[in-house]
Amino acid sequence: MGWHPCAEAHRPGHAPTPVRRQPAGHRRSSRTRPVFPGPRRHRRRLGTTRSASSRYQAPRQPPSYAAADAAWLLLAHVAGVLSAMRRLEIATHGAGGRVEHPACLPSGHEASQRGRRRVCRWHAGHRSVRCWSCSAPSGSPYPTEAHMTTESTGPGSMINPFIATPSRTYASLRGAENDALAADREAVAELRAAIDRVDDVVRENAEALIRAVRYLTGIGFDQFADLGGGRPMQGLDARKLPDLAVVAAHEQPETRWLLIDSDITAITAGRALLRGIAQAEQADLRDTTKVFQAVEAHLDLDRPIAVILGAVLHFLTDQEAAQLMADLWDRLPAGSMVVVTHLTSTGVDPEVVAHGKATYEAQHDIRIYPRTVGEITALAGNFAIADPPSVVRTIEFMPEEGPSPEEAPHFLMWMATR
Repeated sequence: MGWHPCAEAHRPGHAPTPVRRQPAGHRRSSRTRPVFPGPRRHRRRLGTTRSASSRYQAPRQPPSYAAADAAWLLLAHVAGVLSAMRRLEIATHGAGGRVEHPACLPSGHEASQRGRRRVCRWHAGHRSVRCWSCSAPSGSPYPTEAHMTTESTGPGSMINPFIATPSRTYASLRGAENDALAADREAVAELRAAIDRVDDVVRENAEALIRAVRYLTGIGFDQFADLGGGRPMQGLDARKLPDLAVVAAHEQPETRWLLIDSDITAITAGRALLRGIAQAEQADLRDTTKVFQAVEAHLDLDRPIAVILGAVLHFLTDQEAAQLMADLWDRLPAGSMVVVTHLTSTGVDPEVVAHGKATYEAQHDIRIYPRTVGEITALAGNFAIADPPSVVRTIEFMPEEGPSPEEAPHFLMWMATR
């Protein structure tokens, strides 16, 4: 037994610590050697170097794999999203997925051209599949015109990264392009090329709706149903405009806000970003039964409700829009109000309207209906349009003090009372 010369330095005032001396030429067992944690190829043992000067140097740190870890996390996230999309597709349409209905295919096409696997017409009739265009079972007779124009699911109800949706495109035009899919960014680029200053049109629409919500909360409304409200922005807006639900909660802390949209991504974002401020439910506005089930579940139909229809009625046919407004009249309590903004063709070159309409429909795979001033006014039905401001452009609806906005093909807007 002996003692180590460094023992006194580490234990002042104590007797030297005896240590066992090994015979000359003896090599310590590897089981006693300290090692660094981590992968085997990165472990470096201490005290095994031959150089006396390097024996007590700090060991080399293993290389960083932060980038690799981030890549694996991203890959796992993408795999999870794809798996969820597949489970949702199976739950909704069966294990066979979707193909094109023969009546919905262009002439000469025998299989789907929408990015899904190709299934011939004969085999499609013997599997649990549905058509991309009209949602009819592939083995059923050709769909009727009413079936082709009235889809029960609504835009964006199924996640399809290859087709833009109105909700995500609208958010991208307001400044959330980095939070959109490639199809949405492509749609935005096409719309900017087809419609002059389309970004300003969309942002002015958002500003007009903010002014309307502030006015309604100021006169006592504390219940709002935002039908087709889209994706919350949460600071992504280019002008830093707040979300309508945030505006209402700031003006009236006891406000109850309900967001209804057919786009599953908008509803998912709404539930995550507006938690504690608003409730979000997925429903197609053409399915008014489901819409009012959500309204009854979250709002009090014995007290007045303010309904927001911002830039949404132009996605409905005349019959669908009239039916929605009639159901609102029948179900809303007296004293309720409805706010509408709508795409208009009045005062715009018809060729520009036609080109913009064709571009939008091609990018989003849905129909859009620009209307004249008279047609937009007629949508009010039995509701009494407030005068002033009557039916005006969004830049003229309760304007605030400041520089006058530049001229552009703005939406039309009205506010009506039940």
